[in-house]
Amino acid sequence: MFKKKDSNTVKVSSKTSKPTTNDLALVIARMQSNSDQVEKDVLRAEELLAVDAENLKKNLPLQHQKVVANNLSEAEGLLNDLFLDVDKAKKYKHPQGSEIESDVRHLHDRWLKDCAFYRDIYEPVNDVELMPRIDWASVLNQKQREVNTEEYGPTMADLKKQIAAHNILHKEIEAYSSQLSISSTSTKEEYATIKKQYNNLLDNSKWRHHYLSSLYDYMQGCNKELAYLGDEQDKILKQDWSDHMLDPPDVRRQYENFKNNSLLSHESEVNKLQDDGDRLIELKHPASNTVQAQRDALRNEWQKFLNLCICQETHLDYIEDFKKYQLDVETLSESLSELNSSLKKVEGITGRSGSAMTMQLEAEESTVQRNEQLLADLRKRSTTIAPLKLRRYPPTKSTTVESLCDWKTEKAELTRGDKFTLKSNSDVENWDVLNSSGATKSFPGVCFLIPPPDPEAIATVDLHGDVLDDIKKRRAVYLGTMKDKIRCVEERPVYTAPPSNPKAKAVAGQLDKLDEDLVKAKQDMLSRLRAPLDRSDPTTDLAKRLKEQEKAADALAAMEQPKLEKDASKGLAAKLQAAKDKQDGIAALADLLNKKYDHFTNIHYH
Repeated sequence: MFKKKDSNTVKVSSKTSKPTTNDLALVIARMQSNSDQVEKDVLRAEELLAVDAENLKKNLPLQHQKVVANNLSEAEGLLNDLFLDVDKAKKYKHPQGSEIESDVRHLHDRWLKDCAFYRDIYEPVNDVELMPRIDWASVLNQKQREVNTEEYGPTMADLKKQIAAHNILHKEIEAYSSQLSISSTSTKEEYATIKKQYNNLLDNSKWRHHYLSSLYDYMQGCNKELAYLGDEQDKILKQDWSDHMLDPPDVRRQYENFKNNSLLSHESEVNKLQDDGDRLIELKHPASNTVQAQRDALRNEWQKFLNLCICQETHLDYIEDFKKYQLDVETLSESLSELNSSLKKVEGITGRSGSAMTMQLEAEESTVQRNEQLLADLRKRSTTIAPLKLRRYPPTKSTTVESLCDWKTEKAELTRGDKFTLKSNSDVENWDVLNSSGATKSFPGVCFLIPPPDPEAIATVDLHGDVLDDIKKRRAVYLGTMKDKIRCVEERPVYTAPPSNPKAKAVAGQLDKLDEDLVKAKQDMLSRLRAPLDRSDPTTDLAKRLKEQEKAADALAAMEQPKLEKDASKGLAAKLQAAKDKQDGIAALADLLNKKYDHFTNIHYH
């Protein structure tokens, strides 16, 4: 009998404006589902009401009262949800907000008519009750009491129920407007009085709707910020701030991103909500107590969050210093290990040219100097490194901790810079500390720093200092010994007799030329070995040096030593031996250069 009409359905579009969120999409989907169900319930109720209306006319038993009652009851609950969601859609500025509200109102009006039809059929009234006059004073007084006695909050769940219930009540009050007429009262004077009473009731209902809506908006804004602050605080409180912290660079990156891109926006939102709360209280909002509680809670949580940010930044600074210190110590350790290994090889070689070994050690002098500079820097920094490892071990002796921020709990409070004695850190989130009077207090562990120095960091750098001193002493002993040997050889007189023939004279000239070439080759190699790589373009500089070294190696291999006749003088023989020793030394130096370039190549290309 009754056909479903499209005009009675709440229509929504999948297209929304830019400011919409996933929350709005969920609201719209829920409204579509609820409106479809209301449509089905109302349509089914109308069909069954029509059947029983015919039965009533024919004096037949009424068969569908229970089913109709269930349908109308379910529709009532869904309509409550729909009115609440309409407010949300309008708040999110849905482009079809007005159309959606109109559709919901239409569904509600249709439901009201069905409820009236239900009473006509299943709740027959006496003839006296069918009189057109209505006791409007009693009706309006009852509705006024309902409006006046309804509460505001205090929780968001309570507020949602109150908004839905008042939407229904307000629709009922609005519906009285069409029923209120002179014919429904005894006299014109009574009608005027009732009309005035009705207008007052309607105004009060509108004001309650306004108060509920403004409280909902305020609490929703506060709860959104409180949820965000709670999540962020939880991350900081549960973070491991010891030397075992996972991925400190990523934590730093996230923190800097928040500080540069989100801090000001959240601060502005918190300040806006504080101002909104002050204004609602100043205007004597009926829920001023709830507003004040929300405002104060938000202010306190924001201050706690800022304090935790101070702690986080301080911990990140100390962790980064610790990691950099560790990396530099490892670099020093590896370099000292290489120097020690090289020195052991030199000390263990007896048959090779002493001149070559001396040149190799001299070439490593710049590395020794760099290690001395790094060691001096590490000694200076070691006293500023915080003992992060102690954060993850129970205290075995008296350990002082220092407060990084102000913090207040229900039982105690601390001020930035306060010093305590650590009693227990078994709980990562909360540490037990002893104050100056010996009383135990509990505060978040992130609020505390175990201040420098770190005894382990100082001991480590002292140990490496001893290793470097040992290497320097052994190098000095070896170089001193080898230089004495070389000086003895150089000071030994070499007697050369004048060449007795032109061939011997030519050989002597070749040896002199060979000696000059070897000296130049040695100087070139030492220059390349000692010069630092170009920092602006190390790869190109390294490739250039490799080519130069290849050319030098080829030139060294091409240097031929002249052959002497059996009757050559002792002077020429000594000269030839000196040239051989010098060439062996340069060959060793060339080998050292090749190893160094191979090492640099691995670093820059891998």
